[in-house]
Amino acid sequence: MLFVALFKVRGGSIPIDIDKFRYRRGQWGHPEGEYSDVVKLVDEYWLQTEDPRYVGIFETEEPHAIMEIVSRWEDHFEVTVVPAVRVEELLPD
Repeated sequence: MLFVALFKVRGGSIPIDIDKFRYRRGQWGHPEGEYSDVVKLVDEYWLQTEDPRYVGIFETEEPHAIMEIVSRWEDHFEVTVVPAVRVEELLPD
């Protein structure tokens, strides 16, 4: 299954700039890290807005693993994870 994680800047949090994000994201270690056997990071984007600021696209059969990954960012972001479908799967053949 495909999931999209939308990271919105948490109100009242310490702002995180791209340099801090890159450092912390590098420490995260995904997709080579502990969840690489159950979660595939399909793509990710740093957006030029705060709502959402970052978007991660994941593929997994174990959604709880995504929640464990995104919970590491709760000090800076409110995260919403939603199931998704590729548009080409919706189009007629």
